[in-house]
Amino acid sequence: MTPSSGSTLVEDAAAVLHGNDLGGRTKASPGLYPHQWSWDSAFIAIGLARLDSRRAASELRTLFRGQWDNGMVPHIVFDPSAADGYFPGHDRWACAVRNEAAPVEPRTSGLCQPPAHAIGARAVWQAAQREGGTAVAEARAFLRDLYPRLLAWHEYLATARDPEGTGLVT
Repeated sequence: MTPSSGSTLVEDAAAVLHGNDLGGRTKASPGLYPHQWSWDSAFIAIGLARLDSRRAASELRTLFRGQWDNGMVPHIVFDPSAADGYFPGHDRWACAVRNEAAPVEPRTSGLCQPPAHAIGARAVWQAAQREGGTAVAEARAFLRDLYPRLLAWHEYLATARDPEGTGLVT
């Protein structure tokens, strides 16, 4: 997308987010990345929170549907309706076959990305407070639902991804 003349950076950013919005998730790049990426979704939620706290919450809820039983949030949650051709696709990963912690659906990758999701959740809360009304109650319910998932995600990083107990995720 190219900026339109006379528009602001905020308007241009909002136009990109709206243009890539699929309802419950956002394509990071329509042609190149048709699926949902963990890292991107965290930052997309931060941007969306400035526009609509409910939609920002939906971004994170959709992503966390792909969370593994061991707490890991995979770097890709594959969209079954996206055109085939992305490599390596879900068949290549075959996570549910290779790892019992992986969900059968939605299909995911087996890698993870940095944990920026709590920052996105905080942005939802802050935006809901600015919006007021029912947005606050909805954001509170969202955080109640997401908190155990965020905790499991961070516990996974602190244990499985820090096997030497150094405090450094590897």
